[in-house]
This record gives sequence, structure tokens and C-alpha cells, in this order.
Amino acid sequence: MTARKPRRAPVPAEPDPIEAVHLQEAVASESAEAMRRGLENMRRINDRAVQAALQRFTKAAEGYKAPRAPLDLLTIPTELLRSQMEATANYWQELSGAALEMQAEVLGCSSHLVNSDAVLQAASAMDALPAFGLYGMDRLLGPRKAAPGQA
Repeated sequence: MTARKPRRAPVPAEPDPIEAVHLQEAVASESAEAMRRGLENMRRINDRAVQAALQRFTKAAEGYKAPRAPLDLLTIPTELLRSQMEATANYWQELSGAALEMQAEVLGCSSHLVNSDAVLQAASAMDALPAFGLYGMDRLLGPRKAAPGQA
């Protein structure tokens, strides 16, 4: 009886260095374009916020020009502060949304560089490490939280 040779996993072919460089250049240019679009969107958000602030302050300044009772004068800065606080909250919400959108687009540009099967295998291997007395993902990142409705 002949001894069976252990089967080896197929060795992936080495990527062509020229092709790898072209792929990296394509990802870099796609990412740069995504960043440009995202930053342009953020600039537009900032421009709108500046224009709206200018209008609010102009309206407040005009309120001081009109004859008013002393107590009515107190409503001008109070209303300005209220509207500024509201506008500031909206501005940061809009700006952070644009930043997250840009980040997702940039990550999407490089997603085809990652071998998702290999990443999943590596994550599974990290989960198996505690069985061997080594640090696993739970020890490195903290315990996973159960999804709502799960115990």
C-alpha cells in the first residue's frame, strides 16, 4: 500500500508587479477623486453656513437701528444666540454626514484590493486563539455585545 501524500492548498499565483502598480495607481486616483468630491461638498456646506450667519447677524444689526423699548432690545441678542445655536448644531450634523459619506466612498475605492475570504479566515483564526491559550479578538477588542433580542 502506498502512503498518501498530504494535499497542499493551491498556492496563489504571484501577482504581476506591473499590474499591482497599475491597480494601486487606480485606487489612489479613485480615492483622491472621492476625497476631492467630499471636500468640495464640505466647502459648499461651509459656504451656506457662512451666508446664513451673515443674514442672521445683518437682521440682528437692523433690529438695533429701529426704535425699541429697552426690554425689547434684550430679545435681539437672545434670538440671535438661539438661532446661532440651532444653526451650529445643524452645521456640524451636516458636516459630519458629509465626512462620513466621503469616508465610505474612499473605503469603497480600495475594497477590491482586499481579499475578503482571507480576511474572514484571519478573523476566524483570531477567534480560535483563546482555545490555544493565546489572546483572541475578545481579549484584544473587548467582548462582543449581543444584538438586540439575543441573550
